Amino acid sequence: MTDFESYLEQIMQQIRDLRDADFHVCPADSDDTQECTCSNFDLVIDKVDELRHHHNYPQ
Repeated sequence: MTDFESYLEQIMQQIRDLRDADFHVCPADSDDTQECTCSNFDLVIDKVDELRHHHNYPQ
């Protein structure tokens, strides 16, 4: 794993940590009137992962 890939993996983990943190209360768990935003975190993780994989392709 390159330094860049490792850096992106760290970013992805930080996003996961934010999504799973105690201060982030998923409305779906406590209040059905609000939309759960957990998937927004997952979309950003997917985009960073896509960038990480794209970086591996020869230019």
